[in-house]
This record gives sequence, C-alpha cells and structure tokens, in this order.
Amino acid sequence: MIQYIFDSPNVSNLSKFLTRGANLEETIDRYRGKSILTKDLTLADNCKYYYPITHSMPYSLEFIDVDTFKHIPILNLIVQGKVHLLLDQSAEEFCPDVIYLHKMAEEAGIPSNHIHYASCLDDAAEKYEYDGQRGLINWQYRDHHIEYMSAVAKCITPKDPAPTEYLYAALNAGKHNFGKVEMVYQLWANGLIDQGQVSLNKDDAYGRIGDKSDMDSRDQQFLNILPLTPKHWTGSNLFLTTPSQLSSKWPTWSQQFYDQEHQEISGCKFYISSETSQYGRDCYFTEKTVRALLHRRPFLINGMSGGLAKLQRLGFKTFSNYWSEDYDTIETQDQIQFAIQLLKDNPDLTGIEEITEYNFQHLKNTDWFGIFEDGLK
Repeated sequence: MIQYIFDSPNVSNLSKFLTRGANLEETIDRYRGKSILTKDLTLADNCKYYYPITHSMPYSLEFIDVDTFKHIPILNLIVQGKVHLLLDQSAEEFCPDVIYLHKMAEEAGIPSNHIHYASCLDDAAEKYEYDGQRGLINWQYRDHHIEYMSAVAKCITPKDPAPTEYLYAALNAGKHNFGKVEMVYQLWANGLIDQGQVSLNKDDAYGRIGDKSDMDSRDQQFLNILPLTPKHWTGSNLFLTTPSQLSSKWPTWSQQFYDQEHQEISGCKFYISSETSQYGRDCYFTEKTVRALLHRRPFLINGMSGGLAKLQRLGFKTFSNYWSEDYDTIETQDQIQFAIQLLKDNPDLTGIEEITEYNFQHLKNTDWFGIFEDGLK
C-alpha cells in the first residue's frame, strides 16, 4: 500500500507550494490512504510512504533552494529512506530545472535514490542527464490534466454531440503565446473567422503584433475585431478552485462544467487545440487538448511536435484515416498553415465518431493515477 504524508496545518514550511497536489488528488480522493504529518508519525512496515511537493504553479521551481528541503519536518526519515520525496510536476513541465532541483535536495542530505519525480513528459528519463549519466533520476510519468478530465468523465452523464453548427472551434482563452494568437490571426486572414468559435483578448494579440507603434493597417484591422469571447469559457477557474470548495460537490460541479462547454465544443466539426508548449522538445498536454477527448471531438494540435504520437502511446486513437498526420513533426507556423488548408478542404468525416467515442471511453475508464502509483511501487 502507498501512503502520502502531508504537512499538518500547524507546520509552517513550503509556503510557496500546494503540497496536497494542485487541487486534484484531495478533490477526488486519489491520494489514497493519506496520512497527516504529526510529531508522533508512526510508519507501518507494509506501506510505502511518500512526501509530495506539488507546485501550485509550475514556474515556481525558480524559488526552490536548499532550505526548501532542509525545512521538511521529516527530513530525517527521507534521508533514511523510510519516506521518499515525491516531486510532482505533472501539471505543466518546466524540465530544465529538474537537475537543479535534485542537486538542492541532495545538498540537504537526501540521497538521489530517495527522490522521485512525477513528470508529464513520458520520455523525460531518456532525454535528461544527471551528473553525465542517464537513468539516475527516478522518473514516473503522470499527467495531471488527463487525470482531471478523466475524473470529470467518471462523474458526468455524457450528452450526444450536438449537430454540427460551425466548422471549427479555436478556443485559445488564456495567456498569449505566439501559436495561439497566430492561429486566430490566420483564421481571420484566410476568411474563416466567421465559420467557427474563437476566443482571443485584444491585449493578448499584442504578443503577435508587437509594439503598438509598429502596427500596420492590417494589424489594426485584426485588433478591431477583438475581443472574441465565446460564452463557453470556464476553464480559467478550472484549476484555481480549492479542494475544500469542491470535495462534497465534485459530481455536481463536474456535470455543470461539462454542460457549460458542451454546446460550443460538441457542435464544431473540427476542434483546434493551440497548446501551451509551443517550442522545444518538451511535449505535454493541457486541458486544451484533453477537453477534445472529453467532448468526443475530432481535433488538430497546434503548437508542439509529437503530440499525436504521444496520445497514441497513451492508448488513444487519432485521425490518420481522414487527413495526413505528418503535421505532428513540423514547426508551429507550418502546423497552422496545415490546419488552415484542412479547414478549407473540409473533408468528409463519416464514421469518425467511432474514434471519438473510443477516446472518451479510454479517458474515462483508464486508471491513470493507478498506473502512476504502480510505477512508484
């Protein structure tokens, strides 16, 4: 049996982190057999114990130093190996700091083999070296967003997809990056903006256009159509709600969340996910892609190479029988142009619901957290 040890309310440390796991685990009770840290912690011989540090924001890694680990109340038990340290970065990956994070833990006296790292990069262990060698970091694959949407899928009464009302949905709400803004810009430039559901704030658009003084007339025309905000957007609060607010209301909240997005997302012929991870070798999913699985929609991924291949490794099906998936290996700008041309071609999707239904059932019925725990054992 695996148990997770958390700080009790009267322990003041690690204030920069949510040690209960970015809202997910406590909400749906996926950290099974939880123990609350007390002065008289008793460990049973038949259990494996982990002390998790989960980042409230993935980019807060930069605030970690050796004192973060030295002030863990049960540091001596982790040093002895009676409890192992679990560094959980399963929401979004900020992998360049992993080596630094391990070194800080080791400076606090924690042996490397007592440190485990949960990552949403499924091949991270093969990519990153530690002290000139590979395989020394105890990597376990874990994807917070897939677990979260799977938990929603388990609670809801799914609805049949709505009749097709528009060609696509490109729902990019959130902080800007190049790919998200460029996708909307190209939809507008190619005369497709009125054929789909789009979200983009005017302030975010400056990420593409640059300084206001540099705008040409074309850029100004684009800004004049903004903001574009479909009524669907509830995702901005999805991961900010605290576990205590949701724990007793999870089934009801899940259904409400699903229903609010259903009409816009399920009524599109193509769903375009403009992912957060736009460049480099890091390939991880956010809710932007996973909601297409939840709502049983055919989808395209803009913004990262290898996303389709990764979904296939996780057991999902993609759409190579309907359009070429060679775009999975090209750069963001070329992926956007591929998506634009596909929308213009508007291929027949007869029978594609067999794939989308399979993906929903696979998302719902797979014990994603159990697979992660099996890797820890």
